[in-house]
Amino acid sequence: MKISRIYFTGSQRATEVWGDQLSSVFQLVKDRITARCPATFEENNAQLKILVDVDDSVGAQGFRIADQEENTVLLVSDSIIGITAGFGKLLRTSDYSPEG
Repeated sequence: MKISRIYFTGSQRATEVWGDQLSSVFQLVKDRITARCPATFEENNAQLKILVDVDDSVGAQGFRIADQEENTVLLVSDSIIGITAGFGKLLRTSDYSPEG
């Protein structure tokens, strides 16, 4: 499936814990994706939603990526470094095309 509309969001806890750092990671990932394909980032009608949350059980600077409900991916970590690494994994393993 070609994805051209993506939405990132952090849980309330992730936003409280990482604040501006999480916003900076979201912007970095958006920049990397738009450099590779014509994706847009919007909440309404998103074809892919990526939820970010804090999970202290993951381990030091680790991350976990899991499928959630339809077209939703959960990315969790105990640190902003782990979240950044998790997004890196998503970027490296995704396919990109002129359509999205």
